[in-house]
Amino acid sequence: MSSIAGDQLIGLTSRVKGKDMFSDGVYLHFGIGMPRLDYLGRGKIYQGLQPSFEFGSQFLFSKKNKVAIGANFSWVTIATSICDGEDIFGWDVNFGLIRFGPMLSVKLDENTAFDLFFNLSPTAKFNFFNYDDQGYVYLYYGALWVPGIKFRYNKFVAGVEVNFGTLFIDDLDRDEDPVHDRASYFNPRAFVGLKF
Repeated sequence: MSSIAGDQLIGLTSRVKGKDMFSDGVYLHFGIGMPRLDYLGRGKIYQGLQPSFEFGSQFLFSKKNKVAIGANFSWVTIATSICDGEDIFGWDVNFGLIRFGPMLSVKLDENTAFDLFFNLSPTAKFNFFNYDDQGYVYLYYGALWVPGIKFRYNKFVAGVEVNFGTLFIDDLDRDEDPVHDRASYFNPRAFVGLKF
């Protein structure tokens, strides 16, 4: 009798541990990006290493033995970087606003899993540029595509993603129309964090 009870307890513990890797929860990511922006027709300009902070949630709807399907919601992402070149100085402040999309989680064992995600990221970027002894302030806004993958071990998270797409430009310093109305953006990012 005690052996049967022990086997049932081991089975229950195993299921609880397995469920933990597929549980809903919130996450914190601390990342480093390498953004490039096609600024005023000069080609893609590297904007410097970009530290970032992200707070989000994940929800898993369909859970099988080794695979779960769900959704990823990033409530806010804040990032900043400085580009200091020979003829141009730039400060970039980046806000990701309620990023969301589907995710697929694959469990390797009771403590590890991979998450694949593909997000749509509404984005606003403020760029403060100084070149030719003149200052400029631009707002870049639009929606970016963000595919990525992350590895989870218990609560620890490590991953990579790429932010890319086209952003609209608004010149905040001038009344006339901006020189270019759109810009191409590309930003690979690596991150570590915790999932609760």
